[in-house]
Amino acid sequence: MAEAAQQKFTFDKGIITEEITSKLQKVTISNENGTVELRRSTGTNIEIHTIVEVSRSTKEEAEDLASQSEVQVKQARGRNLSIGTGEFVLQVPGRPCIHMTISLPQTFDADLEGEIANGDVVMTDMPGTGKIKWVTDNGNQMISGTDADLTLQSDNGRIQIHDAGQDVKAEVSSGRIEAVQVGGVLDVKISRGQLDVNDAASFMEASVEAGDFNITSSIVGGNWRVSSELGDVTLAWPKEASVKVDASASLGQVQSDFDLKLNKNLAADSLNKGKYSIKASTLGQIQLQES
Repeated sequence: MAEAAQQKFTFDKGIITEEITSKLQKVTISNENGTVELRRSTGTNIEIHTIVEVSRSTKEEAEDLASQSEVQVKQARGRNLSIGTGEFVLQVPGRPCIHMTISLPQTFDADLEGEIANGDVVMTDMPGTGKIKWVTDNGNQMISGTDADLTLQSDNGRIQIHDAGQDVKAEVSSGRIEAVQVGGVLDVKISRGQLDVNDAASFMEASVEAGDFNITSSIVGGNWRVSSELGDVTLAWPKEASVKVDASASLGQVQSDFDLKLNKNLAADSLNKGKYSIKASTLGQIQLQES
């Protein structure tokens, strides 16, 4: 019996189809325990495919839990649509995992807001939507191929952003942020963890309280303001960029590939007439490199 109780059972709950109209303004998604994956489809409706996983149960117990684990879909006047797992999973020991794959039609252009307590969110190739906002307590966020404004927050996990055409605001309490190819303003904040940025085309503001960050870009298209209280900073940009540099490493040193005026833990100078400002500060080390 003890061995049976440790088994994991998977149940395919099928697909829910929800008809939508051009009046739809916002879709809200919530999941207490499980992943959410969003993708485009060739259909005209929203489709939600649900998989339920139950662990630490006998087969009979798992079947009973799965039968009660449902995704609820509600629509209000055709303008707002909510998709959620309800209160049941909160009341069950060894809560079942409810995994949702949500397919959106090519014509979908409404705002998206989502919240997950325990689980990941994955969005790929999602152009043409309205604003996107995700909040996760424990889990990772992987967002790629979007031209929407992004607002992302995670208490404990990793946020990965790739090929974002508009503004990105991301915050992690404990974890990591990776941003690659961001076309708009990038505003990131980490309490404890690491920041990695590769190609930010516009204004950038980054703050890490405890942790290192590395920023490399093939273009400087706006001011950079970066700071770390406890950590090392590495910044890299092309040598032909027109920038004014102001770097301060309070307890460390500033090292540079560029021809800057250095004074051990300070660097302040202009390169190529100094169109944009690059300002960096930390208690640790600062590396200024050519990309």
